[in-house]
Amino acid sequence: MKKFTKILICVLICVFCLGLAACKKNVVLFPMPAGEVEGNGGLVVKKGDYLYFVNGHQTASTSLSRNASYTLGALMVTKLDENGNPVLNEDELLDDSYYWIISSKLCGFQATGLYIFGEYLYFTSPSEEDDVHGSWAVDRVNFNRIKLNSNSDVETLYTTEVNNSNLQYNFYSDGTNVNLLIYEKGTNLDHGEISNRLLRVNLANKASVQTVATDVSSIVLTGVGQDDLGKHIFYVVNKDSKYQLKQYNVYTNSSTDFGSEQTKEPVLKFVGGNYVYYEMQNEDGNHKDFYRSNVSEADFKKLFNDSARFDNIYLLNDASRIIAIVDNAVACVDFAGNNLVSPRTILEDDDATEINVIGFQDNGNMIYYDNNNNVKVVNVAKSQQPNSTLTITTIATISDFINNSTEGCENDVKFDLDEHYLYFYKKVGSNNYLHRLALTNIFDDEKEEMIGVYLTADIPEKEETEETE
Repeated sequence: MKKFTKILICVLICVFCLGLAACKKNVVLFPMPAGEVEGNGGLVVKKGDYLYFVNGHQTASTSLSRNASYTLGALMVTKLDENGNPVLNEDELLDDSYYWIISSKLCGFQATGLYIFGEYLYFTSPSEEDDVHGSWAVDRVNFNRIKLNSNSDVETLYTTEVNNSNLQYNFYSDGTNVNLLIYEKGTNLDHGEISNRLLRVNLANKASVQTVATDVSSIVLTGVGQDDLGKHIFYVVNKDSKYQLKQYNVYTNSSTDFGSEQTKEPVLKFVGGNYVYYEMQNEDGNHKDFYRSNVSEADFKKLFNDSARFDNIYLLNDASRIIAIVDNAVACVDFAGNNLVSPRTILEDDDATEINVIGFQDNGNMIYYDNNNNVKVVNVAKSQQPNSTLTITTIATISDFINNSTEGCENDVKFDLDEHYLYFYKKVGSNNYLHRLALTNIFDDEKEEMIGVYLTADIPEKEETEETE
């Protein structure tokens, strides 16, 4: 009898342990990655030999399912080989032994962004909760984190109170804690009032949500905390049609007035090269002028007149020139001290109906731009010489990516450009998957490669090759 009792106890213990093992889903997948972090804030982020990415893009919130487990749009990681490439199997797909799903939440959507700080990966996903009216608040955004080397439970840090159409945000480290800055612009989905506010969330204490400013009309959040310049962000407060430019120190958590109050609205454009740039209506109200000021002192100088004639304006990485788009041509503004300058046309694309610059290399001499889902590259260095001919090369075609008019995803992040690769979503089968293009191979025929895992129905058929005797 005692022997039988011991056997029964042992069986029960084994069953209990197996039950625990079956319920336990938090699994350490690989050793904690070591090395530098590359690419915070984009579609992919790399740490050491591991590349974290969002597998695909969901084009419309109407096709989502609450609390579903996704493969398309999931958060994944793959180990790279010694050449920095994903390990593929014989079918030229990611090898099962070298990639893992970190989170099956939907991460490929309108507000995608990946960041690594310490041992955590920070990312966004649509909210899975109800609003105060009992409806699924799918257009709100969850800010989450998860351990870099496991599929542990996702920790939600903050959920927005407005939808994602006008959302701006950035994660940064103040040297001690990781913080989140969020610009919520629009109507509060619970209470109905307009909520144009800047928030700071100290992620060491999720309950610590601080309203930095309200009535914010424009803001620049790029580059926060990345260098000495990134210790400040700039925003404009509108109080009774009086506009005040503000400078916020992310380390001391304090705001100060930057310059005097204005009766015309300064619309912030970018910060770079120790300067803040904005455009503002002139006194007559018939056009907008473009200004810049040193970030250490409010010495506002007009750079050029009538900036409204440009569709989009971009600052080069070295902050020496501005690239502007006007009537499907690219114009360049070279800075000559604080004197007024005249833009000069450096690129015209007769086939373009809309030009959106993706990024620059070589101080702006190589411009990558998107024209109707065709990614093009041009070397504009020759443009400084009279009567020079520029060669425009289409390097990738991203056909059928999104029908903006029906899907409502006009603000989607389609591209990410780092020092080595251009990343973009491209339709394969019925869905949009992440691809990359090595910038050293942009003129090769076989140049782009898919990064990620196909749904079964979207796996391309292998081309048959004729065997020769």
